[in-house]
Amino acid sequence: MLKSMLYLLAGCALLVLPAAAQTDLPSITDDSFAAAAAYSDATGGDAVLVVQNGDILYEQYTAPYTADEPHLLASGTKSFSCAIAVAAIQDGYLTDFDQPAADWITEFADDPQKSQITVRQLLDLSSGIEVQGFDRMFRTRADAYQDAIETGQAAEPGAQFEYGASHYFVFGDVINRALAGSEYANVLDYLTRRILQPIGLDDIRWVIDRAGNPQLAGGAFTSARGWALYGQLILQNGEWEGDQILDPALLAQCFVPSANNPGYGLTWWLSYPSVEYATRLNLDMGDGIVQAYVAAGAGNQRLYVIPSLEMVIVRLARQDRSWNDQTFIETLFGQITL
Repeated sequence: MLKSMLYLLAGCALLVLPAAAQTDLPSITDDSFAAAAAYSDATGGDAVLVVQNGDILYEQYTAPYTADEPHLLASGTKSFSCAIAVAAIQDGYLTDFDQPAADWITEFADDPQKSQITVRQLLDLSSGIEVQGFDRMFRTRADAYQDAIETGQAAEPGAQFEYGASHYFVFGDVINRALAGSEYANVLDYLTRRILQPIGLDDIRWVIDRAGNPQLAGGAFTSARGWALYGQLILQNGEWEGDQILDPALLAQCFVPSANNPGYGLTWWLSYPSVEYATRLNLDMGDGIVQAYVAAGAGNQRLYVIPSLEMVIVRLARQDRSWNDQTFIETLFGQITL
């Protein structure tokens, strides 16, 4: 039932708030929806989609963008990689998040630093691999994943948070090599058949390099409805129509603050205040910080999963530097009148 509603009506999602905030939930009205959509539109927005408890509360598109048109997610794409890792551990292709990448990337085995890089460090952006320029001209690269494997080391593994694409390209090849001899051709085939198709997310396409590798750091395109389907899977702790697509205990690790940046977990931004690298989303509702998981991409693409409100919010857009997450959310929840 839920899947069909998402599929036919535009997807739905859930949000989770801390227990302390449950008694004082924000007020969402038709006027606040309209105000938030107007703010999004004024800052380059293409789409706003709000789903709660399996129901679409609001959906708005700005011409020429339409409901079924795939939209670049940019770095919002990164959030798929934690789901890939969860499934790979669940299926036995990886042992755990702390498995050395060198178990599969044999080129790392004799390097005193790279041999220590773990899957977790690739996903929380602390692998130490140089990141500069690895997301550029992806389509023209002969093999972007191999280029990332062969690049230099900028820091000790686990020593610092460094935002960039190369971590995800190495992770992609870890999965490619782990899947060798299995029923899955590569990481993209695995993500598609193992995770996305079972939830009905079929309207997705990818930037790929000349070797056929998907741009896992920023190259996915899908509709607002499609992205909401993925948000719903996350909200439901990996469960879909009675099937446990992703193990909930493993999935929960995606939302544990990482050692080098408490505003980032494994591929997801987290709504914690006063964190250097975090989004500006603090969500202070007057009764403490509301917990939200955010997939965020350049151009201000956003997938907000707020578990305590059982809500998923999608915002798609073109670049506008005046955009502010906090303003959008507070307007949506009736705390700001624009």
